[in-house]
Amino acid sequence: MHSIHDIKTALVVVYCFVSDYLAEHPKVAAWRHSNNDEPDFTDAEVITIALMQGCFGCATLKKTYQHIAHNQADAFPKLCSYQRWIARLHALQPIVGRLVVEAAQHQPLPTRFYILDTKPIPMCKPVRHGRVRLL
Repeated sequence: MHSIHDIKTALVVVYCFVSDYLAEHPKVAAWRHSNNDEPDFTDAEVITIALMQGCFGCATLKKTYQHIAHNQADAFPKLCSYQRWIARLHALQPIVGRLVVEAAQHQPLPTRFYILDTKPIPMCKPVRHGRVRLL
């Protein structure tokens, strides 16, 4: 497990990277078309929480959100509800893909890297899901 100082540093680094990218690419970030296009809880904060899932070692985005809400609330004083956060994260999905490309251009990576969308692979009939683990 990482120390509190390392987590705070990682939060700041990820947030700055995302915020700078959104500031440099205003057309990419201009997906809002309503009276609430300047929310208190920014898109950079939404994406930062999601990207911290690996640092926290959380199995799900919900656990990541809960970890932030309980342990890092001072870093996100205007944290919205989980339902609003996950809805905004889904709306920001194309931006997350662009951030991965941007990060790959700035950070030397191995010659190949793969992005996987992890979904459970059913190993049995649905009636047995409560008794059998998914791969």
